[in-house]
Amino acid sequence: MRTNLSQKSARPAKSGMKSRVEPVAGAGRAAKAVSSGAIASDSTTNESTTKGEKAGAAAGSGASLKGARSQGLTQERLKKTMAHAHMRRMAPVSVQDEEILPASALMCHIMLLNSVLERGSNRFCEAHGLTFPQWMALGCIGHYGEEGIRHSELGNHLMLSKAPVTGVVDRLERGDFVERRPDASDRRVSRVVMTPKGEQAWRHVRDTLRERSIGVCEGLSQNEQAQMLGFLARLLEDAARADPILSVSPDDN
Repeated sequence: MRTNLSQKSARPAKSGMKSRVEPVAGAGRAAKAVSSGAIASDSTTNESTTKGEKAGAAAGSGASLKGARSQGLTQERLKKTMAHAHMRRMAPVSVQDEEILPASALMCHIMLLNSVLERGSNRFCEAHGLTFPQWMALGCIGHYGEEGIRHSELGNHLMLSKAPVTGVVDRLERGDFVERRPDASDRRVSRVVMTPKGEQAWRHVRDTLRERSIGVCEGLSQNEQAQMLGFLARLLEDAARADPILSVSPDDN
């Protein structure tokens, strides 16, 4: 994981780099579409950064002092975050005075946010006999229509190994949200297909989660939401590429 996230965030996402792992059907495409709206502002930021670097090189020691002050300000901002407080409380006394890296604080923020959001999302899903992971799986399954999807493909989309995917599908099948059908080309393999009941439940949960998402993100402007989605999509792709369980190719469509 790169520690200098500020420099990475100023670069536009690499073109042609695609992944076949998407947490929900269409999520990767949505991330690319929304993040493309932030490319213009990223380019402007990149141009400004380049000019700043040239000026800093001319200023010599002045630039180094400015960088040191900037790092100090970053640490001060980190000390005011909820994630910083949680990280301190979850660390032994002997390391309380050690510096918390921005990358570490970012990962802590993401994991805490995921915990809060998934807990709330599960409450909405339970009203329809689902959990949030099952709802995500249901969307991926429905994306393939009557053709259905293999367990291995579903695992890649959900970024899960074989065992938990099988458990998710088993529970969805018992609830009549999906059904298994033999693969036409290989009778030893089954494909999972969404049922009408499954699609109806997925739509109800989707509508509720949309409203909740708007409420959670109302403190961010449309531009900030687009930029954040672009950054998170890049982090997700980098993390997926480093995971030995997942099968990811930059040339996969």
